[in-house]
Amino acid sequence: MRDVDDRLGMTRDLSRRLVDDRHPGTVFSMAELTRTLLYLPAQGFSDLDDGDLLRHDPAFRLAVSDKKGTRPLDDNGHGLPSQPTLSRALHRLGSDDNRAVLASVLRERAIAVRAKKARQRFCVVDVDSLPVEVHGHQKGSAYNGHYRIQMFHPLLATLGDDGDFVGVKLRPGNVHTADGVAEFLAPILDDIAPDVCAIAGYSHPAMLSLITLCTERSIPWLIMSDSREVDMPRKKWREWTKARVVKLASSGFAAGRIHIDYLAKLGLSPENCFSGYDVVDNDRFASEAAKCREHDVSAWRMTDGQLPPYFLSSSRFIPEKNLFRLLDAYALYRRQADAVGNPGQTPRSLCILGDGELKSSLVAHAVSLGFEVVPSAPWDDLRARGDAAAPVVYLPGFRQINELPRFYAHADAAILASTKDTWGLVINEAMASSLPVLVSNRCGSAPELVREGANGYTFDPYRVDELAGLMTRLAALPEPDRKSLGETGKRIIADWGLDRFAGGLRQAADKALEVGPKKAGLLDRILLKSLILLGSLRQ
Repeated sequence: MRDVDDRLGMTRDLSRRLVDDRHPGTVFSMAELTRTLLYLPAQGFSDLDDGDLLRHDPAFRLAVSDKKGTRPLDDNGHGLPSQPTLSRALHRLGSDDNRAVLASVLRERAIAVRAKKARQRFCVVDVDSLPVEVHGHQKGSAYNGHYRIQMFHPLLATLGDDGDFVGVKLRPGNVHTADGVAEFLAPILDDIAPDVCAIAGYSHPAMLSLITLCTERSIPWLIMSDSREVDMPRKKWREWTKARVVKLASSGFAAGRIHIDYLAKLGLSPENCFSGYDVVDNDRFASEAAKCREHDVSAWRMTDGQLPPYFLSSSRFIPEKNLFRLLDAYALYRRQADAVGNPGQTPRSLCILGDGELKSSLVAHAVSLGFEVVPSAPWDDLRARGDAAAPVVYLPGFRQINELPRFYAHADAAILASTKDTWGLVINEAMASSLPVLVSNRCGSAPELVREGANGYTFDPYRVDELAGLMTRLAALPEPDRKSLGETGKRIIADWGLDRFAGGLRQAADKALEVGPKKAGLLDRILLKSLILLGSLRQ
């Protein structure tokens, strides 16, 4: 580790630049102190008191010495720094000047290592705030009402491809997520010196801070958006405010046509906008779903149980996902299926993935409709063949992405009944998994992805009878016809994968470079600062 450090020059650069206000006759150099503090955690020690255990250890002393091993092995009978000495050194590192040096060296080293790699066309910087819980009332900590703990609330910035730190800022525990983001990002942006920035939206104070930094530095930026005009009632003064911000963008990267239309209404030329923002890894869902089908079916043949056929819905349990009407539509479908009584057709169950504030109300509503509610996956409830037609609503809860392909693999169709949804990526996932889809016509993905009768159907989310009728139609299809719908959907979604995202983003970036940076007037600058302040107070 010492040899790597010597080649990188990390502690060498740090010791030269750190402010050392001690008496010239001090026993330990800043390089020795810095290296000791860095190497203690690498040895597995978590507390400065542990340093006393290693003070006279020859191997550790050699690691902390220079390349020749001459210090502190020669003419220094003190061993390594003691716990009090390290505590004082750590206190000096916490000064404003030295914190700035540490942040600068971290950033410079990460960018320098990156520059030695093959030339890269993009750089993703992840900026996150972290809750760091503390016990007692340490200086700078505070109670955070959201997390309900005493904490610090630091900002961290890392390079997305390799996780290297490029910035860290300690903040009190009660500050807003975006507090101080502009000051935090400014030196990072200056060191990276991008040709163009891609900014995800304009509503959060952090995004507005980055927009401000780009306009101040004449960096062209592109806006990434999946907002639509129909998403909510629009007020003129709000739209005027958004338009002032959006017009500062040099290009746009949106989900689909209707999203580009909204950017155009806000003042961004549609010729400067490109689609493909809302995609998933199609190949992953396709391959994993196929594996699940093959593996599970073989395993279930060895049992006496039967997997009940089911419709699948996946969403947060919030009002706009329209899950109560979905249950009502399912109840109507089951009544119609029971009335017809087709002996050759097994009525479908309903599986709803997700969690949220409405869960208890949804369970109560399902029970009131006469359904058995099972809090598990359908394959955890393999039933005797005579019981497979029982009306069941499965609520397996929230599932991670690696678990989703199995749910898609065994469903007969996917349903998204939202009354408002900017896109609905679950439809991308379902189509990649070869499922027919029933999609609310209020979803942004509907006009782009659904071909009526070819891979599924759209419906009015407020019309329970319409959705119930489509459930009946799909359930009545012979298995080959239903599979044909799914395969058609898989071919359609093939054009909406990661390549589409990469291509659209590249087109938007090239267009932003061609258009160049937009100049922010005095009114725009005042507006941006006001929006950042208001957003921080509101959130």
